[in-house]
Amino acid sequence: MYNYGSAAREIEYSTPLDPKKEVKASKKQRTEAYIEAKLEAFKKKAIKTLVIVAAILAVVMIREAKIDQLCGQVSNLEGDIYKLNAMITEREMHLSYQLDMNNIDEIAISRLGMKKPDSSQYIYINVEKNNGGEILMNDRAGNNGFSAFMNKAKILLEYLY
Repeated sequence: MYNYGSAAREIEYSTPLDPKKEVKASKKQRTEAYIEAKLEAFKKKAIKTLVIVAAILAVVMIREAKIDQLCGQVSNLEGDIYKLNAMITEREMHLSYQLDMNNIDEIAISRLGMKKPDSSQYIYINVEKNNGGEILMNDRAGNNGFSAFMNKAKILLEYLY
C-alpha cells in the first residue's frame, strides 16, 4: 500500500508472535499429535484384543459343544451297560433254574421217561487218587501196521506181567 502523496510504499510489518505463545502452540500441536498417535495405537490394540477374545470364545464354545456331545454318548453307553447287566442277571437266573437238580429230575422223568434208580441199582466204585498219570498209547507213534501191532503186543505183555 501506498501512503497518500508519497511514492514510497508503506510496508506493514506483521507483529511477530510472542516466542512463548509460539512454544505453547507447538507444544499443543505436538501434544495433539501424540494423543492422536496414542489413540490410533489404542484402537489397533483394542481391535487385536477383540479379535483374540472372539477367537478364544469360539474355541471355548466349540470345546463345550464337543464335551456336551461326548457326555451324551457316555449317557447312552451307561444306559446300554445297565440294559446288558439286566440281561446278564436274567440269563443267570434262567441258567440257575435250568441247572437246578429238581428241575433236571423233573425233565428226566417227564420228558425223557427215565426212572429213579432203586437201592439195588446203586453201584459204588473206589476211585484212588494218584498224583501220577499213565500214558497208555502214543497216537502219533507207529502210523504203519507193524509198529501198531508191536505197540499193542507190548501193552499186552505189560498187562500180563
